[in-house]
Amino acid sequence: DMQGAEEEDWHGPGQDRVQVLVGSPLNHKDLERAKIHHALACFVLADPLDPCQDKHDRDLMFAALAMKRAAGARDGPAVPVFVQLLDRDSLDLADGLNALCCSSVKAALLGGSVGCRGLIPLVANLCTTPPDHDP
Repeated sequence: DMQGAEEEDWHGPGQDRVQVLVGSPLNHKDLERAKIHHALACFVLADPLDPCQDKHDRDLMFAALAMKRAAGARDGPAVPVFVQLLDRDSLDLADGLNALCCSSVKAALLGGSVGCRGLIPLVANLCTTPPDHDP
């Protein structure tokens, strides 16, 4: 858990539309500071390097539920909250959440590529960063 939230500087495409904040989605003040009531969407992203994927997924779902509850307290349409999970079995527990599993997406891409020649190399090239070469 983080002690005190802070705003991080971020410079890149869309910097006028995207805000990166450090804090806890379980802290009501952090959610207010993030202006969750005015958001168009909220994304809870997974850490693929976390050694305990089950616990990490449970923490992510808990955070997403807290954000959904806080965002639903406003007037007007509810803010959609999307959560990225690591373990496919966690999708069964994510009832009522907009959940997406990384391994399921990879499997769907692989399965869909059977009928589309060249899709696997295309996706592999998009996901691979070439090493730096000094001339």
